[in-house]
Formats: sequence, structure tokens, C-alpha cells
Amino acid sequence: MIVSALSAAYGTVATWRRRWYTRADRQHHLSQPVISIGNLRVGGSGKTPVVAHVARLLLAHGERPSILSRGYARRETTSGVTVVSDLTAVRADVAHAGDEPFLLAQMLPGVPVLVCPSRFDAGREAETRFSVTVHLLDDGFQHVKLARDIDLLLVDAGDLADRVLPAGRLREPLANAASAHALIGSAADRGAVASTADRLGISQTFTMTRALGTPTALFGSALPADVPV
Repeated sequence: MIVSALSAAYGTVATWRRRWYTRADRQHHLSQPVISIGNLRVGGSGKTPVVAHVARLLLAHGERPSILSRGYARRETTSGVTVVSDLTAVRADVAHAGDEPFLLAQMLPGVPVLVCPSRFDAGREAETRFSVTVHLLDDGFQHVKLARDIDLLLVDAGDLADRVLPAGRLREPLANAASAHALIGSAADRGAVASTADRLGISQTFTMTRALGTPTALFGSALPADVPV
């Protein structure tokens, strides 16, 4: 009973926060377009390889993307923006970058990766120092303080049966998924992807195939240029 009440309260606060910040005059706006890639639940869902894949697509089309991350669970934090990588090299170690930003920096030479609790500050730094033309917001669905032009949401059918924290693993109620522009799901069951999108009120869908690449140590040698999504 107590856990259910806490979940209801958590969901209500998350929904109120989303509604509050999604008013245009309450959000921060960067000069260049922002593409957010996120999910509803805590834990891994494939966001990092999807961010890398979208970054490569943008590079192939002549864009200059940056990746903006909060740097969750960094062992060493500093004030302001941490430039994990710039146009030429990785500049921060994993302790200051966080696991996922460091991994992305290794995977994507020439793509600036910046870490800061304020993704707006990180984005301004990327625009000023590196003249980027588009931003990728890593794990950005809940970072509603920053305006975005495209919201991509990774969801699977299992999320539909889950509950909001602390009773389950959802960071906000399923109804909030309708804020996304497109759903990304597993290509292993395209029918389930379409059904999930319909249930959540999302009209556009994409599918991805999960595959394991050759194991490579995170610390030390660089990761291979191509890592399957």
C-alpha cells in the first residue's frame, strides 16, 4: 500500500514537472537543433548505441553533431562543463566523464562529447567552441528543461506492464510517452513495436536490431569504429 502510494506521488510529480517545463517560455533553447534519445525506465535499454548510430548518420549527411550528457555516476565531478572529447581527441578520463560519455567519445572520433548537469550549458559550450550544427541529448527524455526539436523514445512491450518508481522501474507514467515524436523498438517483433506505439499514442516508429560486437576493453585501446546498434 505504501509503495503504491509513493509510486502514485512520484508519477504525479513527474507529470507536473513535464507540463511545467514544456511551456516554451520555461525551457532553455539552444541555437542549433536538439535531438533527444531517451527512455521511460531506469537502467539500460540500448540508448548509447542508438546515440552513436544517429551521430554517424548525421556525420554521413555533412552535419557536425555534439553529444550532451549529464555524466551520471561520475566518480570525479568538477564545476561547469567537462569536455570529454573535442574535434581531435578524448580529453577526459572515465572517472570525470562517466562510463557512457567516455564510451561514446571512444566510439566517435571527431564528435565533441560534453558532460554537465545543465545540458543547456554544455550545448552552448559546444556551439561556441566547436561550431556544431546539431546536438544529441543522451538520455534526454526526462531532461525537459532543455527544448528539443525531435524526441526519440526507446520502449519495449515489457514497459507497458511496468509501474512507476518505486513499485516498478518507470521514471514517469506511460501516458507521458505521448510527448515523444517517435518510438524505437526491437526489430525482432515489428508487430509488437507498432502495437506498443499505438498504445502509447506515438504515431511514428523505428526499429533496431541488437547485436554484440567484438569485446573490447573500455579502458585502454580504442573501441572499433563500427559497433552494431
